[in-house]
Amino acid sequence: MIRHIFTLALIFVTTLSLSAQVTTTSKEFPSRSSQPRTKLSKKAKERKLDVFNTRRFKSFLYAEANYGVMGSFSKDEAYTVAAPVSLGLGYRISPTWSVGVRAGQSVYNSDMYYYDRTFETRAETRLQIATANVNAHFPLGLRGEAYGGFAAGYQNTDITALEDGPKTDQPDRTVVRPQEGFFFTGQIGARYSLSSAFSIQGELTSGLSTLNVGIRYRLR
Repeated sequence: MIRHIFTLALIFVTTLSLSAQVTTTSKEFPSRSSQPRTKLSKKAKERKLDVFNTRRFKSFLYAEANYGVMGSFSKDEAYTVAAPVSLGLGYRISPTWSVGVRAGQSVYNSDMYYYDRTFETRAETRLQIATANVNAHFPLGLRGEAYGGFAAGYQNTDITALEDGPKTDQPDRTVVRPQEGFFFTGQIGARYSLSSAFSIQGELTSGLSTLNVGIRYRLR
């Protein structure tokens, strides 16, 4: 009987000793989940913005909005009523290629001779354009890129005479009347990433505007 009691006491003491050792070890070496997470370094954040990293790249959708700083017909003495604005959707297929669609409108007035050149008037021209585009992309550091490509689309023009003036047989110029129908054009631009989702861009093209500035948002 005494031997059994002694054996149980020895087992109890041994268990307490092992428990104390495990507790001490866990304090000295905390688990990975209990360790505080360190913030991403600046270089790690920059790498997240680098879409040209082929090992990390995943295709994604994006939306964009563009504002025309220089209208296509400013050289023709036209007065802007509604600045060229366009909205678009695109898909980045790979680090170096993307496809997209874009639609927009601009409205301007002009003091010019209208239609048959027999009378002077103020005319309002409303231009709507829809395009599909393909672009190739080239890196400019980790946050920047240059791009260029081609676009095909359709443009519609509505011209309205706002007021009539005195008739003349010798007009000095005619109203700007963009050609309707299908067309082809090109574009070159540059983009700078503000974050993994937002970026700003500038673009030279033709159509609604010669110079566009805009913002792009990565959807997924």
